[in-house]
Amino acid sequence: MRIEKDDGSRPGHCETRRKFPEIKELFQNRQYVSCASLCEHLLTRSTDKLHPVHLAYLNFYLAQCHDSLAREVALRKRRAELDLAEKHYMIALSSITPARLNTLASVEEDSSSPASPESQHGASHSRRASDAVSLNSDHSTSTVATSIMDGDIPPSKSASPSSSRSVRFITADTEEGNPTSTHKQHKRRPAPIFIAQRVQSSSLEEERLSKDMSSFISMLKAHIASVRELKEVSTEPNARWSFYGQRNSIGTRPTSMSANHDQATMEQIRQQRRSVCFRPRFDPMSVRMLCKDALSEL
Repeated sequence: MRIEKDDGSRPGHCETRRKFPEIKELFQNRQYVSCASLCEHLLTRSTDKLHPVHLAYLNFYLAQCHDSLAREVALRKRRAELDLAEKHYMIALSSITPARLNTLASVEEDSSSPASPESQHGASHSRRASDAVSLNSDHSTSTVATSIMDGDIPPSKSASPSSSRSVRFITADTEEGNPTSTHKQHKRRPAPIFIAQRVQSSSLEEERLSKDMSSFISMLKAHIASVRELKEVSTEPNARWSFYGQRNSIGTRPTSMSANHDQATMEQIRQQRRSVCFRPRFDPMSVRMLCKDALSEL
């Protein structure tokens, strides 16, 4: 799993990333409406150009805002807010699935240059190694031929001294030139340890990224489960609000039915109300006197 880095060639990614601290600060300050508006603005402005991780980040905070608004006690539109929270949680979860990230990585690799510096370095390294092998083989062949010509086969009488000297001169140059060129080739050959370290560091970064992504995915799933559980319980507040409406209608029934009652029944109801004993109101005079006495003693 590989995530591309934001650089100067991706101005949209950098501009979106600069807004992340502001989004986080708005959410931490409980300014949910402003935070949701900013996230929606960034999502509607550049949805196709957003990186999957940035898309998940914006949808996550947008879902958090709707989730927090839905959990407010005095909010009557709880069901709609919970639906929006679940929707954006699902979008954030689908945008960081391993399949989508791998597809993005493969598209980026295909769109990049066909010959990367590492591949060119590896090809040049293989070419240098093959050249060195061919030079070594040529050197060994020339030395064997020189030893055979010098020691095993006696020089013929028809061969002139100048020709023998020229042969020895050529072989000497070959013997002196080949080790030097081979030594230069050995100097130019890169150490393989650097390639191994680079592969190891990239694998560690990928492992850490996969761990972070897995924890983020599990957190999103937990939020989705919590929202769905709250949606099941959210029918009770709706019943409570409907109960309040029924209570008002029930309270108006005696007044509408009182016209059918006779005067004797209504007078009896009035007498019952007058006979009810109420608790007397609180009289603060005794407390005031006690406070005055305490202040006078000080």
